[in-house]
Amino acid sequence: MFSRLQAACIMGLLIAATQLTAAPALASPPGMTKGEFKCENGVATKFTTMIWRKGVCIQRCIGANRDTPVPSYADCFAPYGGDTLSCISDPVLGVEARTRLAIASKCSVDCPECFEPNTDCATGEPSVTLVSNVVDTLSSLVYCTEFAAGTPSKAEAKCENVVAKPAIG
Repeated sequence: MFSRLQAACIMGLLIAATQLTAAPALASPPGMTKGEFKCENGVATKFTTMIWRKGVCIQRCIGANRDTPVPSYADCFAPYGGDTLSCISDPVLGVEARTRLAIASKCSVDCPECFEPNTDCATGEPSVTLVSNVVDTLSSLVYCTEFAAGTPSKAEAKCENVVAKPAIG
C-alpha cells in the first residue's frame, strides 16, 4: 500500500503527464499526416478531460457521503454504484462513453499506425478502460480512509481534498 505522500506524488505525476500530452504542438512531425496528428492530439486532450470528469464524479460522491451521519463510501469506488456509476458508465452521457465517442470522432479520418495494435480508433478501447483503471487506483490511494470504509477526520478530509483538487479542477 502506498503512503499518502506517495499517493500525492503519483497523482501529481499523472496530472503533469496529462497536461504535457494535452499541450498542442505547432506542427505535425515529419512523416505524420494531418489526420494522425489530429487524432493523437485529440486523444491526449480527451484523456485529460476524462480524468478530470471521472474525478469530479468520485469527489461528488465522497463529498455527499461526508455530509451524512452514517457515510457509506461503497458507491464512490470501483465497481461504483448509484449516481457515481451513472456519471461514469452511462452509455450515452457517462464519462467513459463520451471519451470513446470523442476519440472515434477525432480519429475517424486517419488512425496512426502505432495505435492500431493497441487501440481501436473507432472505440478508443482498450485505452479508455486502461486510463479509467488508473483513475480507480489513484482515487483509492487519495481517499484511502474512505476506501477502507473509515471516516476521515476534518484534517484528513482537507488533506485528501487538497491532493485531489489538481486532478479535478
